[in-house]
Amino acid sequence: MIYQPEKYNSKLHAWSILTMICTFILIFIGGLVKSTESGLSVPDWPTTYGENMFLFPISNMVGGVLYEHGHRLFASLVGALILIQTVWIFLIDSNLWLKRISLFTLFTVIFQGILGGLTVHYLLPVWISASHGTIAQTTLCLTVLLTIITSQSWNKKPELFLNPKIFKIALAVTILIWTQLILGAIMRHSEAGLIAFDYPTMNGDIIPKISKITEYNNLRNEFIWENIENSDSTLSQIDVLDEHLEPITSFKLLIHFAHRTWALIVFGFICYFWFYIFKYSKNNRQFITGSSILLIAVSLQFILGIFTIWTIRDILITTLHVGNGSFVLASSFYLTIWSWRLKNKN
Repeated sequence: MIYQPEKYNSKLHAWSILTMICTFILIFIGGLVKSTESGLSVPDWPTTYGENMFLFPISNMVGGVLYEHGHRLFASLVGALILIQTVWIFLIDSNLWLKRISLFTLFTVIFQGILGGLTVHYLLPVWISASHGTIAQTTLCLTVLLTIITSQSWNKKPELFLNPKIFKIALAVTILIWTQLILGAIMRHSEAGLIAFDYPTMNGDIIPKISKITEYNNLRNEFIWENIENSDSTLSQIDVLDEHLEPITSFKLLIHFAHRTWALIVFGFICYFWFYIFKYSKNNRQFITGSSILLIAVSLQFILGIFTIWTIRDILITTLHVGNGSFVLASSFYLTIWSWRLKNKN
């Protein structure tokens, strides 16, 4: 069923765009919190050092508190934007489908906030923190969906239809990207991103071996101390990350390798998606442009991932990697929704 509004509301659509952009910015800020290891800079929740977080003095927002408390404040803003959006939709539109989507979006952002609080309460457990990151990506996709279906162009009669296979490929690509972001979140919060400082090899091996974990730990420790003694500038992050350079385990080895390998699969599918659209939908500028942006974004993501390793998780590069990953997912999801809308049903 295609949503048909009683009347196009340009203000609601503009609000939806604002909400989507702010949700994306929130994910970037969240990436900064992890990249700077500021997650426990504010040890309590929902208060901030015992005070109402909205009344916490700006003068005290320094160091890690700036990132963590700033993240909480911006998350509250996004929650308010989504709440207003939901109430707005319930007041002006009788379409049950749209109401359910907006209500589900509100539920996800509330759940996201609760997970954020639990990460602090339970001292950053891997699975809660990874779930927090995953739900953030899901919330972004829902805000993209609401932005699309409240637009005027969504309800116009299509001039060009798409091959139904494009929707199937787009859906597969989106699922692959979403899975990759889950793997990335688990790797990031389990500190598995620091098990190797080389690429495309992992501690010298293309395919790492669990039987060599002891050797990998020794190689990594030698690499760190040699570069610290030589004052290698590329290891400026070591002081910040030292507490997270825990021993390599079989789980960390596997999740890191899975993230690297899945990245190649995602890149391959997006290349195929781009090729298929150019071959069978040459006249559709929307999809030619959209798929090209997606291909450029995933190429940049691949490069950022490599430099995240080579720079030993540089704060800016790592955060850009997180933010761009969200953009890749949102772009693919955008194309998936539109390919469903425009697919030839005959």
